[in-house]
Amino acid sequence: MQVCYAFYMSKEQIKDRYTEKILAVRNYASEQRVFGVQDFVNTTTLETVLEEVSDGESDITPAGKAFLDQYFGIENVAQMMLERGFLDKSTADSVPLVAEWLRALEPMEVVSFVERARSEDVLQGESIVLQEKFLPPAS
Repeated sequence: MQVCYAFYMSKEQIKDRYTEKILAVRNYASEQRVFGVQDFVNTTTLETVLEEVSDGESDITPAGKAFLDQYFGIENVAQMMLERGFLDKSTADSVPLVAEWLRALEPMEVVSFVERARSEDVLQGESIVLQEKFLPPAS
């Protein structure tokens, strides 16, 4: 059984744990292709990243999803998203619905789909192995 100590950490300690991690990647050519801790704690940039994730233009990494939960809390991110009004309110009009969407996000969904489509082993269900910089830190 793995114990998560993130609940006992300050926000600065959580940021320090994720400093070397990639929290999101853009799936199109851009000046900024990867996003880290400083991008996620900037709520304007975070808003852009999550909007792009919802459109499939960017992917959140496993580290990014874990960071959101540990640093902000999923419900707090959902509340912020609703308050800032960048989600389509007809489909996500409550904190529980947005939180459900955030929890259901599949990290690296678009990249995984593209890589599986390129593979000759599509029907064999080969999994993609992510580099350590995309994964949450060990507890």
